[in-house]
Amino acid sequence: MRKIIKKIIRGIERFLKELFGTLKWLFYFILKTDCRNHVPHVDGAERLIVLATGPSLTEAIGKIDFSSADVSAMNVFFNSPWYRIIRPRYYVIADPLLFSKEEYYAPLMTDTDWDMYLFVPYECWNGNRQLKHVPNPHITVVPFQMEVFEGFRFMKDFIYRKGLSMPKAQNVLVASIFTGINMGYKEILLYGADHSWTKTLGVNAQNQVCTVNTHFQDNAPVTFSPFWKNPDTKEAYTMQELLRAFADMFASYHEIRHYADKHGCRILNCTPDSLIDAFERLA
Repeated sequence: MRKIIKKIIRGIERFLKELFGTLKWLFYFILKTDCRNHVPHVDGAERLIVLATGPSLTEAIGKIDFSSADVSAMNVFFNSPWYRIIRPRYYVIADPLLFSKEEYYAPLMTDTDWDMYLFVPYECWNGNRQLKHVPNPHITVVPFQMEVFEGFRFMKDFIYRKGLSMPKAQNVLVASIFTGINMGYKEILLYGADHSWTKTLGVNAQNQVCTVNTHFQDNAPVTFSPFWKNPDTKEAYTMQELLRAFADMFASYHEIRHYADKHGCRILNCTPDSLIDAFERLA
């Protein structure tokens, strides 16, 4: 009898938690968005190459066959000469901090002379006049919904398919893969998805969590530097905060794998020694 009562109590707790999560998401969605999915479905979409900016991409990029696939790039890839060589069809930026300085993405707006979709978080697009009225006619800005849905599980797949939420985008790669799935691509190949920060984690004399953080074609001297929450305010993560953020990120990849399998999309991780364990490896 006691076991039955405990089971009932757990069931009630789970129901109330999911009810609260559903209402929280619903209120946000109604009050702070236009209640639309802006991500297009691409007719005939087959293969998508996603270029993350991990250090392994520096060596790999010259060996990738781009002839039979669309390409999605992200973050500061436009600073590389490869940006104008590859001419990606899609570009994804997910960190709201990157939109706080217009000079950050100004080169992207001025140097792109081919048709390209620029994916940005809805909340950044909605409050940014520059993104709503892009002066470059080649760039189509596509806002995507990032608000995490933590409500009733039976509703999640429907909400994901409608583009009204996504797994927690702790990293821009989460948003890049997820939008690729929802655009209808059947195969997604990941390059530069090293995610190897934990290999060099440590704590300095000031009790700041540090790492050796290198990126694609990063010519800056390799340094052991703090892992900043916000580089402008110089606020560093604590170890528990950072490891929790990493756990959320890797959990999102497993959730994406489940979602991709359900909808007929194969994700291949082509990054040597990548720490992502959710996807099939081809490296």
